[in-house]
This record gives sequence, structure tokens and C-alpha cells, in this order.
Amino acid sequence: QGYDLYVWDGNTTTSHVYATSARAWLRVSTIVVIDDTHPGDTTRCRLSDSAYLGINIKPVVNLGRDTVLCMDEKLILTAGVIDSLYTYQWSTGAVSESIEVGAGEAQYWVKVTSQKGCSTTDTIAILACTRSMLLGEIPNTFTPNGDGDNDVWNVPQLAKFPEARVEIYDRSGRMVWNNQQAYRKTATVGWDGTDLNGRELPMGGYYYIIDLKRPGTPAVVGHINLVR
Repeated sequence: QGYDLYVWDGNTTTSHVYATSARAWLRVSTIVVIDDTHPGDTTRCRLSDSAYLGINIKPVVNLGRDTVLCMDEKLILTAGVIDSLYTYQWSTGAVSESIEVGAGEAQYWVKVTSQKGCSTTDTIAILACTRSMLLGEIPNTFTPNGDGDNDVWNVPQLAKFPEARVEIYDRSGRMVWNNQQAYRKTATVGWDGTDLNGRELPMGGYYYIIDLKRPGTPAVVGHINLVR
């Protein structure tokens, strides 16, 4: 401060700059009056200095976009920076460059720190797998009248879940049918509108509970209209 002219290595002439390179120099000057009796007799005094700056780069970390995982799906999360000079700290407590995660709604973060102490953190969310992702569109109406058209209520995607249990309840809460592992044999087997004794059930509203028998996967509940 207090000089008339500042010249930095980038030809900036302000009194201060933000350095972005490893070396920066400054030249300053001021006008000095040589003789008070001759104000016009002046000269310019110049000073210069330089400094080397150590600039430490922060690690670049990218865990990717938020992701949906269903059932047994796994995902390898990698910090994106693989260097022996970096240290890693995950929200799970792991200190490796990558971790494996499974299905289930959760958030994971990793902090990567360089040898110089610069650190960067990134977070990814594992989102819940929705019913439509697992089972597709589940029919809500069927007509078991023997005409060969829509006579059976069926969820074809259940063929992928041989252990799944399907239960049908009437409005009073009484279970009137369950698949008893019928979907283990073929995806075409479903509820034909009869009870567990094979008797026809009346028209009306019923509801189903589908348990896929997979850890972390909630039961699927919905409504069915039986029309004769």
C-alpha cells in the first residue's frame, strides 16, 4: 500500500491479486521529488519482489448419480481417485478406494484427502425400488365367467420370485385364497375367483398381499375387482 503504480506478472495494476500460478512477482514504484524548490524535478523509484507459491490441488471425487437397486442387485462405489498418496473415509467406516453396497434406501459418502491435507467429499443416494420396477403393472379387475377372456387374475412378473406368497382377502379381512407356491410351477397359474375349497366367490372387491420373501423388500398390497 502507498505506492503510485503496481505491476504484477500478469500485467494487473491493482494493489493485490489472487495468485493462480506457482510463481508470482510484483513491481511497485512511486514518484519522489528530488528538490522541494523545483517540484517538477522528480524521479520514479522502483521496487520489485517475487514469491513461489505452493498450490495444492483438491482431489476430484465423483460417486455418480443417485441410483435405484432392487433385491439382490449390488453396486461398486469408487471414489474416482485412485492414488497411494490419498486416504479414504467412507460413511460405512471403510477406508478402501471402493465399497460394495446393496439394495435398500440409504445414503453413502466418501471423503478423499490428499497428502497435503486437501480433501473433497461426495455423496450418493441409493433409492427405494418401487413396486412397478419389481412387478410391473398389476391387474385390478378380472372376469372369471368361463369365456376364456380375463378369467384368471395373474401377475406374470411373479414367475421371477418362486418363493413369493400371494394371499387374497375379502372385505371382512378373511383370507379366501393363497397361491400355495403355485407360481413356482408356471406364471400362468393365478386366482380364478374361487376360494381354497374351489367354491366360486361372489362379485365384489377383494385385496391382495404379495410377499416376495426378499429381505428389505416390503409387501405389496392392492385392490382387485371380481366381476362375473
